[in-house]
Amino acid sequence: MENETNNKIDGQSENSKKSKKRIIIIIIVILLALFLSISLLSKGDNKKSADLDEDDINSGDMYMGSEDENKTLTPEEVIARMNAEDGTGIEQGPISAEIISPEGEVFMPGQARHYQAQVLGLENGSRCSCDFKFYLNENNEEYLYREMDDRGCSKKSEVEGHVCGFTTTFIEKIGELRVFVDVEVEKQDEIVQTATAQRMYIVR
Repeated sequence: MENETNNKIDGQSENSKKSKKRIIIIIIVILLALFLSISLLSKGDNKKSADLDEDDINSGDMYMGSEDENKTLTPEEVIARMNAEDGTGIEQGPISAEIISPEGEVFMPGQARHYQAQVLGLENGSRCSCDFKFYLNENNEEYLYREMDDRGCSKKSEVEGHVCGFTTTFIEKIGELRVFVDVEVEKQDEIVQTATAQRMYIVR
């Protein structure tokens, strides 16, 4: 009986030692994990602050610009930006016009052709429209053959400016064709600039 009792006591003490060791190991692991996470967080914060300091030194203007973009605008600043987009206070300078399409100078009667004029120099807040006139010379006599009025302009790119045009097959007679475009620029419901261009084609 005494041997059995002693064995039970020894088993219990061993179990209690094992459980104590497990608890100690778990505590050590938790402490290590906390230490690692704190050190990683502090390194990340230091790196961010170092990056910000370097940006301030090397490109302070750019950093200030991003702050300006994120700040709340005053009503006056909002109105000023809207006016800039609408072109308020921007004078519409001279424009230039050129017929850039069709590129080929010879085509057949009834052939589909894309007539397009390019308009350069259009400012913000201005819009333009194009009136196309087609003069046909048959038997050494030129006359107005067809008109296409009030074709609106659309922006192609900053470099290529605005374009206006259309596709048609209405040239059905042979002869020399003179395509004439009259461009009008309107700002605040008032015509402020005009430009003209022409190009010769042969229909045969």
